[in-house]
Amino acid sequence: MKFAPHIGLSSPEDFMFPASAGNDPIDQIKFIADQGFAGIEDNFLKLRSVEVQEKIGKELVKHNLEMGCFVNNLIFDRPTFVSDSKEAREDLLQQLKETIEVAKRVDGKYTTTLSGVLDPTLDRDYPNSQYD
Repeated sequence: MKFAPHIGLSSPEDFMFPASAGNDPIDQIKFIADQGFAGIEDNFLKLRSVEVQEKIGKELVKHNLEMGCFVNNLIFDRPTFVSDSKEAREDLLQQLKETIEVAKRVDGKYTTTLSGVLDPTLDRDYPNSQYD
């Protein structure tokens, strides 16, 4: 079974092992490799600079680690998947394009996609459904 701790769980600076590995993502990866984990996860990978993403990718290869999940879309303030708006579709497409580029830098294959907040303009009545 493969296990992969986060290097950014609730914020980019919220490292899993700060007492043992400090607050640098590369040092975190070295420590994680030394502990025998199979990879890392990073919810905030897309917020890290391209330079840091490339360093993370190289460090993962160096230690034969995998990139686990990272978050595809970091839009929390407006509807995305649950919206019919052209703006929401464009935002999602842009997020996906960015995610693909980030995935290439770290050889990532898995992302978490957030559905966004509810769209208050959509009808929430579900007549004749399981929600009645």
